[in-house]
Amino acid sequence: MATFTHPMNADYTETVGAFSVILTAIFGPLYLLYVRAWFAALLTLIIGYPLAVMIATYAASSGSTWAGPLCYAIAALSWGLAMVPLIEKSYLRRGWKPRTTS
Repeated sequence: MATFTHPMNADYTETVGAFSVILTAIFGPLYLLYVRAWFAALLTLIIGYPLAVMIATYAASSGSTWAGPLCYAIAALSWGLAMVPLIEKSYLRRGWKPRTTS
């Protein structure tokens, strides 16, 4: 879990961690646009959602009722986990400082 401090207001911090993964899995590019991770949002629209739908469709074609939704949830959470480094880099590019624990 990484915490970043705003460059102009040292009292304001943002944390990137497990909650970011869940929010990215649920809200996708909307959350990524909210945290201003433009590149991650674009990747999610172009690659992430089509890939998750393709995996879920392939799994659902096996005839199992739960295979499609389960595989979609796993793909969405995996994609959210893959977006964490891009969210962290977006904070660093905007001048946010990583908070060190002492």
